Amino acid sequence: MTLGNFIGILPPALVLLLFSEFFALKNLQKPEVITSLGYVATLAFFGTAIAKVMFNRFVKMASAVFVSSVTYTLPIVALFWGMLDGERIGAFQFLATAIILMGVSLAHRPKKPQ
Repeated sequence: MTLGNFIGILPPALVLLLFSEFFALKNLQKPEVITSLGYVATLAFFGTAIAKVMFNRFVKMASAVFVSSVTYTLPIVALFWGMLDGERIGAFQFLATAIILMGVSLAHRPKKPQ
C-alpha cells in the first residue's frame, strides 16, 4: 500500500521537479537550498520512513481498524497544534473534523450479525 502511494505521487513530483529550476547550478550553491534539502531529508526520514515502520508494527500489535482510526485522527491533532501556534481555524476545518470523527465512529461500530 505504501509503495502504491509513492508510485502515485511520482509522476506529478517528477513533472514539478523537471520544470522547476532545481537543477540549475546556481541554485545548488546557495546555502539556503542546502539547508532546505537537509530539512526535507530529515522530514522524509523521521516523518515518513520511521512512521511507516511504526505503523506496520502497530498493525501487527493491534487491529487494522484501530490503527487506521489513529491515522484518521492525526489531522485533528494537527488542527489543534495549528490553533496553539496561532493559525486561524475556520468553520470548514471544524466541519472536516466532524466528518473524520463520524468516519472513525462508523469504522468502530460493531457489525450486526446476519
